[in-house]
Amino acid sequence: MAKLKAVAPSDDLALQYIREKGYASYSSIKHVRDCTNPYEKSDARYYAVGSEVHARWLENQKVEKMTAVEEAMVKGMVASLKAHKMASLLRADAECEFKIDKKLNGVPFIGYIDIQKPKYLADLKTYGHTNEPQFLASQDFLQPAIYLKASGRKDFFYIGVSKTFPYKVCTYSVLHYKPRLVASQKELAGLLRYVKKKLF
Repeated sequence: MAKLKAVAPSDDLALQYIREKGYASYSSIKHVRDCTNPYEKSDARYYAVGSEVHARWLENQKVEKMTAVEEAMVKGMVASLKAHKMASLLRADAECEFKIDKKLNGVPFIGYIDIQKPKYLADLKTYGHTNEPQFLASQDFLQPAIYLKASGRKDFFYIGVSKTFPYKVCTYSVLHYKPRLVASQKELAGLLRYVKKKLF
């Protein structure tokens, strides 16, 4: 039996998506990097708890209709965030869901950041892990690289809250992991050059 040839991953759909939108975003640039399909639909319920925690903690509003189990989880996660000193300091008096619309190295870019203050940005993540090292290892530093470049800020914090009781909260600055950030900044520069050459 003849062996099937391996098909090399393609970024065609990811580039097509940016072309249709007329601008890039963090997620669409990530799709180009990873050669993944941005048109693929995801399960909305999978993200419902995370979306609701964002809405309630950042914007003080209820958006999604929750099941009883989900409602208990969301309330517990939001209570943990409100009780966490560092998370509360990062959130206090910040612009939330702030829109950034500008060109990055000639590539039109639009994105929304959870928290913006004069000296830093912060992004809220919900996670299924139960400890901070796992949370840290799972984060993609391409996100802080692109938002720091787009905003001109010097620091970026991740705020993580576990979906597992007791809904532990952890925060960290990406500057404490400078080698990962620098590597992602170099990666971003290459991706922007590539996308600009292909589309703009």
